[in-house]
Amino acid sequence: MVCPYYTARSAVPEAQLVLLPYSALLSQESRDSLGLHLKGSIIVVDEAHNLVDAVNGTHCAEVSVNQLNAAETQLTGYFERFRTRLASGNSRHIQALISLAKVLRSAVQVAKPEQQRVQTVNDFLFNSALDGVNMFKLLRYAKESKVLFKVAGYADSARQQSHSGLVEMHDQHSTGFTPPTGGHISALHALVGFMSGLTNADGDGRIILDPTACTLKFMLLNAAAHFSKVVEQAHAVVLASGTLSPIASLTRQLFLTLPPSAITHFSCGHVVPKQHLLALAVAQGPSGAALQLRHGERGSDSSLDEVGRLLLNICTCTPQGVVAFFPSFAHCEQLYTRWQKTGLLAQLSSKKAVFREPRAANEVDSMLQQYAQCIAQASAQQRPAADATASAVSPGNGAKHDSGSVGVCNGGLVLCVVGGKLSEGINFSDGFGRCVVMVGMPYPNPTDPELQERMRFMDTQQQQYVLKAACPANGEAQITPSLEAAMMSQSATFGCGSTGPALMSGSALGKGNHLTHAKGSTQTAGREYYEDLCMKAVNQCVGRVIRHRNDYAAIVLADARWGVGNAGVAPGGSHLPVGPLRKLPEWIQCSLTVCNTFGDAYGRLHRFHRQMLAATSPP
Repeated sequence: MVCPYYTARSAVPEAQLVLLPYSALLSQESRDSLGLHLKGSIIVVDEAHNLVDAVNGTHCAEVSVNQLNAAETQLTGYFERFRTRLASGNSRHIQALISLAKVLRSAVQVAKPEQQRVQTVNDFLFNSALDGVNMFKLLRYAKESKVLFKVAGYADSARQQSHSGLVEMHDQHSTGFTPPTGGHISALHALVGFMSGLTNADGDGRIILDPTACTLKFMLLNAAAHFSKVVEQAHAVVLASGTLSPIASLTRQLFLTLPPSAITHFSCGHVVPKQHLLALAVAQGPSGAALQLRHGERGSDSSLDEVGRLLLNICTCTPQGVVAFFPSFAHCEQLYTRWQKTGLLAQLSSKKAVFREPRAANEVDSMLQQYAQCIAQASAQQRPAADATASAVSPGNGAKHDSGSVGVCNGGLVLCVVGGKLSEGINFSDGFGRCVVMVGMPYPNPTDPELQERMRFMDTQQQQYVLKAACPANGEAQITPSLEAAMMSQSATFGCGSTGPALMSGSALGKGNHLTHAKGSTQTAGREYYEDLCMKAVNQCVGRVIRHRNDYAAIVLADARWGVGNAGVAPGGSHLPVGPLRKLPEWIQCSLTVCNTFGDAYGRLHRFHRQMLAATSPP
């Protein structure tokens, strides 16, 4: 018998090509254990749009009160059992680990339950009276001595003996150790993992104390501090992805220390001809009302009905499959309930079978199989929906559809959620996705403490960069009016640790989760990052369609905010997209039209599918 894991590990020194997951590459400890040396290597990272999140996830750490209790109990039991055999250094370090678990648990328990607290690493250490503890030395001991495995092994052994009746109750009380129910090594690793987070530089991360969830979390802010170690060793690093846009934010977060001349950006067009893609930004619905889909407005009955009419029209003129993405499961459920009540769901079902993305991961495959059967039936009927009349549905004249678009099964409509199982890794090629609709703009919650800290960190970095660029050789900054304005536009209104809803000076929190900018203000790095999070999600969703060179599909971006400042944007035109639209991939921008009315969008969509059906149908 040969173990493939250890066989692969032994082959690493001789290998010329090594395939490994993100975690094995990004963690220095994992690289050392695998014997992986990056010196002079060419590193290719696939699906690199996830790289920043992977770096942050690898180096963040979270520990709960339950885990701290378990770790303290296990360490105490081990120490009491073997204290007479332990060397003085080992005894001192184990007692330090026990004290650390107690202090961390106390920090959570004494906190007020009404809000999260965000602190710098140094502030947390001082407030918890841990500033005198040498975390580096303690961490090195935990790793080199393998004490975690020894403690966990003893805990497992004691629990098994207790269950088998070999350990008497008075023995347990004499050692002060009550065998836990499981999860020994995970609790100990959680403690040491959080301790590792406390060794980061003060500015590179934050400590989030959540009394409600009873957790402590180290959040990494400076991904470049860890990824730079990979970049420095490698001969070259290649980041590859089909949807790597927006690029600027990725560069700022990962290659902070590299000069621009060391970074090469290569972007090529899509494999499909331009005429195989239609991209539309729609600011109005079928009734002529603006599609106000901000978080605070999208739940109104008028907005819910307008979205329903929008999808009804799109399903009327689109053959086979339509995929619609919504910002959240809650909003998708709200729409579905409203459509059931008003009868819009019945109208949609008369055009296409309606499917909803399930919350449970084990139900996704079953739903996709049913959807695939529906698309196969629609393709076999030879009754394309593009023969429908080009008149749009409006609330004034009722639901007017060509009966020729309704058959036994005219395709399907899938209601998906941004960030769900269907927004990444699923291919809606060919008839599975002849049109993808992005309903709203999936901005994250701007009051989230982690998001606020990341935005402040990026603004601080940008301000430091501006100051550094302004410093001459003598080290004295020359503050010009333009530099002063740039610095003022990036100053935060409150210090680290505040949890208020405001984000940065010169900006106001608009309705819902969208940041509106004061007139004349500049776009800071933090606000760019906030916008990039939205566009990264959008690009992932719309990238589910057009998966090979003979494929074709339409992309519809539905929200009033897409139209702001983008009137006249069309393929081959002189107007270039501004705002979030400029962060779409180039292959989409080349086919993008910003429509003034929904009637214009409906006509373009109708003609596109009719032309593509004629071009791709067999003679």
